[in-house]
Amino acid sequence: HVVEPIGMARNWKGIASLEESDIQRVAEHLGLASADLTTMLHPRIDAARHSFFGAVIRNIHREMEQRRIAPSSLKHVPYVRAVWQVRAFSFDPKTKERLISHCPVCHRALGFQRTMGIAFCDWCECLDDHGFPRGAVDLRDFPQEVIEVEDREALDFVTGLIDPDADVRSSFAPDLHDDLRVDRGALFEFATTLAAALVQDPSRSVTSVAKPGGREDFERIEPDILARAGRILLDWPRGFHLACDESRSQSEDRAGHYGVKKELGPLYALSVDRTLDKKL
Repeated sequence: HVVEPIGMARNWKGIASLEESDIQRVAEHLGLASADLTTMLHPRIDAARHSFFGAVIRNIHREMEQRRIAPSSLKHVPYVRAVWQVRAFSFDPKTKERLISHCPVCHRALGFQRTMGIAFCDWCECLDDHGFPRGAVDLRDFPQEVIEVEDREALDFVTGLIDPDADVRSSFAPDLHDDLRVDRGALFEFATTLAAALVQDPSRSVTSVAKPGGREDFERIEPDILARAGRILLDWPRGFHLACDESRSQSEDRAGHYGVKKELGPLYALSVDRTLDKKL
């Protein structure tokens, strides 16, 4: 962090949030070239559009308060990856290790405000053989299982839609159907909505999709469900036709005797979902 040279101790700013007009003055103060300081800055985003590294997603998809980490990854990458804070991903998209958001020892939620370090529990300490504190619990000592999905290609497609790493996004660019040529943030919204529809109780009212509205709701969307949603998009429109066939097979669980709502259930509700791109 840097402070205004005037000495106003309350006016702290993070280097990454400096305005362009500040760069030259701060660079001189730190004895750096302006170009060296510029490399530390995050690109400006339009907050009103909820930009996530260029992909427009709703804030409901982002975990703001709890720290989510992949313990094994922290051994090699000592910082929280932004993609770990995407609620629909219960795993590290790169290593497929399960994420944790609670300390394995005291079971309290991990946060950001009082952390003793990204790799440590905020609250409890390890004790030695004599019961004396040995230091904060190191979360890297608790590696998690690596998830297994049959359709890894489809899962990587969904996670790659909003991965902050441009190389990851460009490494897999399938030739999608013309129907799906929209912004990748819109495709991510579509994929997660499809996933919610796939796990929705067939007997529930179909006036809307039971989309995740909170932290716990996102736990229903397991990796294999995300992969199924991704495969529907990759195999569009055939993939969607197959999903409709499955929904029709569950129609007896829904109220009513006939009609598109009884026939297609939650897939019908996609057509009236206001969070989806109009073209979709």
